[in-house]
Amino acid sequence: MAFSWFKRRTSSNNVTVAEKAGFFEKDNQKAEMEGELEVLRANHQVRLVSVEEEGTALNRLPDGVYGFSGAPTQYDAPLFRKKDYLSFEIHKLPDGTEFLVGFVSQEDAIKVAAANEHVTLKAFPDPEGMAGTLVRISLDRVVRHNEFSKLRQGKGLNLELYPVD
Repeated sequence: MAFSWFKRRTSSNNVTVAEKAGFFEKDNQKAEMEGELEVLRANHQVRLVSVEEEGTALNRLPDGVYGFSGAPTQYDAPLFRKKDYLSFEIHKLPDGTEFLVGFVSQEDAIKVAAANEHVTLKAFPDPEGMAGTLVRISLDRVVRHNEFSKLRQGKGLNLELYPVD
């Protein structure tokens, strides 16, 4: 009797080949995303905030750093070394320009790049649903923002952006 229970239990929990392929696909997507982020960090010439700098407000940090924040559009957002659940990556370039790094839909990414008019979009800290395109958004362009709840539409930011001058 115990043996048949064990057999049923293990056979019902076996992972199929298709499920394993899904796991590998997610791992590949994550590795690809990390690769894109590394390239962006190198292009921006930023380094991770040091242990001593961790928790310091963005406006008080030296130029050329990046970190993670749950309050990415605040002037004095604290940056941390570790990406917590639902925190955005923020870059402060060597010239002092500050960027929010996030994921948007492909359609919204085109709007951000065109930048010839006001743009309203939803940005996420990680790829989510249709929002799988990595973008960088200058914090100087943010006109208005508000967070929306994970329970309603997914955790992210509604952003209204100025056109680029």
